[in-house]
Amino acid sequence: KIHAEPTQLLQVYKKISQAKTASVFRRAVHPKDAPGYHDRILFPMDLSLVRKLMVHPVHSRKMIQTYKELHKYLGLICHNCLKFNGRDSDYGVVTRE
Repeated sequence: KIHAEPTQLLQVYKKISQAKTASVFRRAVHPKDAPGYHDRILFPMDLSLVRKLMVHPVHSRKMIQTYKELHKYLGLICHNCLKFNGRDSDYGVVTRE
């Protein structure tokens, strides 16, 4: 794996998280807003958690150090959204954008 410069990864993250359509993915899904979400989604992911995985070490290692790892976690956000809401839902449409 080729490690990316942390500042470059953060710049990519910032550009993605500031996109208008990213607003629904910036914070964790609250059970009150989506009943049953945590029963169906085994590995919840949101943009705030992605940033934490980029910045804060877990077991003395930052979990996201490459573009491939960043892509994997962003893909998990999309996967979870489509699994819970459906491909043709409003959220599904935003996810595919």
